[in-house]
Amino acid sequence: MINYLNFENIFPNIVDPKTKEPLVLKGNFLAKDSSTIKYPLFENNSPLLFPEEIIPYCGPKGIKFQSVINSKKAILQYMAISYIKWVGVEGKPNSSPEDDSYKKYLIAFKELVKNSRGSYLDIGCDNPLNFSDIFDNDVDYLGIDPIYFYPSKQFKIFAIAEFLPFKNNIFDNVCFGTSLDHVFDPFTAFSESYRVLKPQGKLYISTLIWNTNAALYNDSVHFHHFRHSQITSMLKEYNFDINRYFITSWKQDSHRKVLFLEAQKKS
Repeated sequence: MINYLNFENIFPNIVDPKTKEPLVLKGNFLAKDSSTIKYPLFENNSPLLFPEEIIPYCGPKGIKFQSVINSKKAILQYMAISYIKWVGVEGKPNSSPEDDSYKKYLIAFKELVKNSRGSYLDIGCDNPLNFSDIFDNDVDYLGIDPIYFYPSKQFKIFAIAEFLPFKNNIFDNVCFGTSLDHVFDPFTAFSESYRVLKPQGKLYISTLIWNTNAALYNDSVHFHHFRHSQITSMLKEYNFDINRYFITSWKQDSHRKVLFLEAQKKS
């Protein structure tokens, strides 16, 4: 069954998201010895662990967009582009938990992760409490999400997939549950996932895959409309073996479906 990790559980394995240097706890923030940047702790001791260049631009209601987008620093421009899509989400999950399509999705997702055991990192977790009934085995659950400017009733880490703030080889499982197409750079996200997974660790993906009507210019929240072959190619490039996958329908759509995939980190 699910055991939600808290700050005390995970703090020994937290590092700087970009440099991977150790962090120390100083009152209500985390810091590196080599920097004056403070990573704040929010409600439930949820830390904000973006790359240090962006921290000074993180206000209580969101990133100071104009200041960031006008910067000539690549990493600030990168975060600004990501922020455009985060604002499009408006703090809401992809679908309401009461939606019939979402309920069917959860049944399929439970089938995907039925073999999960041990530590479990959920990238783009939305509300971690949505998964309280998903796991049949004992799982130590940790959610991360970039949308720090909306309140959360459950501990999570505010971070992004391309800059995971964790030591190497610490998670038994990493999951992108409907979040991979929200990631600006999925290649780096897969590289980071591989880094934090233990040898033979499992990577779980559920994502929309498209066959027609895949143009992005009408989409305010996703960065990608993946094809199945793209997911397969990226996983092979980053040294994952694909164990199994299955595909289900999504709503009444004919132009896209949901891919559920389990991969494994090669030793």
